[in-house]
Amino acid sequence: MYSRIEIIANLHTTWAALDSVLASLDSQQWRTQSLCPAWTVQGVAVHAASIEQALIGWKPGSESPFSAIGAIHAELAELAPEALVERFRSIVSQRQGELGEMTDDDFATPGVTPVGPGTYARFMSVRVFDNWVHERDIRVPLGLAGDDSGSAAEMSLDEVHNSLGFIVGKKIGLSDGKGLAIEVTGPIRRRMYVKV
Repeated sequence: MYSRIEIIANLHTTWAALDSVLASLDSQQWRTQSLCPAWTVQGVAVHAASIEQALIGWKPGSESPFSAIGAIHAELAELAPEALVERFRSIVSQRQGELGEMTDDDFATPGVTPVGPGTYARFMSVRVFDNWVHERDIRVPLGLAGDDSGSAAEMSLDEVHNSLGFIVGKKIGLSDGKGLAIEVTGPIRRRMYVKV
């Protein structure tokens, strides 16, 4: 379980990493196919910015902000890459300001998350994961180096680890009694086991 301060720090880390990679891209790289089949690199950037924009002004425990994402996505998809980077920076600045004013009680508030009912802290942990993964969706096909270590990486791997039962049992459909072992190597090392 991560504290409010750790989650916010990891959000800052992932936003800074996304900003850095986006600011480094040339026009051809923006049009490159990302690891997400439906999106180019620019599409991934639009997605990341759209989610954060939808969260501006959203109060923990209130009605889901997800219905606003489609219109925001359509608006941001019209921006040229340079304008999109500037918009992303403005969005992140607003999000940082709001998060800086939140309390532990705010983070403990129950409500909707992308993975079902949970707390605002859980929602923000998923945001760390999403940002971290989408940075790699951009970097990997472009062959760009990055930092795969640190607390944000650990938190992101925790999201995968915590979802393995669903992934293996429901998505992969492993039969009863069967199991799966995963060994992660590199800057973050972990062994993960799941049995149906």
